[in-house]
Amino acid sequence: MVPSKEGTSVLYNYSQNKIFFLEKDITDLIKEKGLSDPSTLNILGSSARINENIGCDGLERKLFCEIVDNCNLKCNHCYGSFCPSSTDRNSLTKEQWKEVLTYFNEQEFGVVQFTGGEPLLRKDELVELVESAYGLDFKGIEIFSNCTLFEEELMGDLERFQDKLKIRCSIYSTEEEIHDSITNYPGSYTQTLNNLIKLKEKGFDLETITILMEENKESLKEIQELMKSLDISHSYDLVKPIGRGKQNYSVIEDLKKNYSTLRDDEDGSIVVRKPDAELSEKYNSCFYKTASITSSGDLYPCIFSRDILLGNVIKDGLSTTNEALLENAERFAHKNIEGCGDCELRYACNDCRPLVHSLTDDWFSKSPLCPKETGMINV
Repeated sequence: MVPSKEGTSVLYNYSQNKIFFLEKDITDLIKEKGLSDPSTLNILGSSARINENIGCDGLERKLFCEIVDNCNLKCNHCYGSFCPSSTDRNSLTKEQWKEVLTYFNEQEFGVVQFTGGEPLLRKDELVELVESAYGLDFKGIEIFSNCTLFEEELMGDLERFQDKLKIRCSIYSTEEEIHDSITNYPGSYTQTLNNLIKLKEKGFDLETITILMEENKESLKEIQELMKSLDISHSYDLVKPIGRGKQNYSVIEDLKKNYSTLRDDEDGSIVVRKPDAELSEKYNSCFYKTASITSSGDLYPCIFSRDILLGNVIKDGLSTTNEALLENAERFAHKNIEGCGDCELRYACNDCRPLVHSLTDDWFSKSPLCPKETGMINV
């Protein structure tokens, strides 16, 4: 049980995978009688304002490999400002990428995502890298693509990895005009949707994501319905004011009342994972769980933290890479963030420091999207 300054509390029940928001009188009763008292348990069961069954899956660290820094599209919100005219100079070789994969796999990173730019611009190399990751101990392999460049031959080359491979793709609207206005590529919606259907028919595991911005903020419901009809999983997020996203962030004022830093499931229930909670005592769990390497070898704690350069895996070598990531994750732990160190929700909080920095110009300030600050949750 984690108390708040107001006398209320949050109870994290990992054995039942539940979270309880407790009023002051129940908090006082538990302090007096303890959790094992029958009367406490009876009252507890009826007092919870949130009481959801939630998954308690394990903790996987994820490596993002930006194998190319150019793209065939020029999306309005791109965090890396990738576009067709990007140079893609000083790229890591295939052998260097394979060394990176081996090192991070030895550091117990469980998932690797190949992204860009648009990774299919280097499709021959992509297949080799997926094969290399498949032969290691990665539990999951992902390709994040806009899916406009998929061809039958490439689908066939990737089919043998399907038991570990997931293909992730952004889709911005069910209206071609809106989607294409975001990608700045006429016909991209049709190409993306057609290839998603083909990939689904071939048995690939697919996930789509919608980034909400001014142009498509009314499109979410229709996209969700379309993806459900295609039996393709879907999630969404708000545009981050990073890269070209800086010019497209007025939507936050319309949507932030429904946005939460708390980890949540598709049905809106709060997700509490014991490994995350334990991790939060020492680290920023987001920075702990991710690492991003650009095509030139630059190392960042995540794909959105372009202002926190931790080194270069080629110039500096790989031997101290994980140490640099852990030191950075500890630096941004809840205990070091203004107003977060003693917050009763900290064990369920998915604290995105790059987003906070982009909104406040301060890496250590409290998130303006904190659900307690926006009134989404009153504890």
